[in-house]
Amino acid sequence: MIRSLYALNGIVAVLLYLPQIRTILRNKEEVGSFSLITFGGWSVGSIITALYAWTLIGDPMFAAVSLANMLGSGTVFTLVAGRRLKNRHLPALTTRHETDDADSLAENFG
Repeated sequence: MIRSLYALNGIVAVLLYLPQIRTILRNKEEVGSFSLITFGGWSVGSIITALYAWTLIGDPMFAAVSLANMLGSGTVFTLVAGRRLKNRHLPALTTRHETDDADSLAENFG
């Protein structure tokens, strides 16, 4: 019973990435509310968890759920990073002037 609930929970968790992905794909200019640090961290953590599940525990379902979470968080990370890199070359949408490239870069990837 618990194993089935765990598998179902993994499927639901992965499906919960879809609204985030849809939001990113619909919004062509602004993805500032998405944290690359968070989604990147979740991606790396999911890879480590999958390796742990596969090599030390030997649980393919645990590994598969972890890899599926990595796919979801990695997709969000990749879309947001790509959008921010693309938008760096567009004219600023606000009246605020960027005075420091380092601050601008931190805002794009923080």
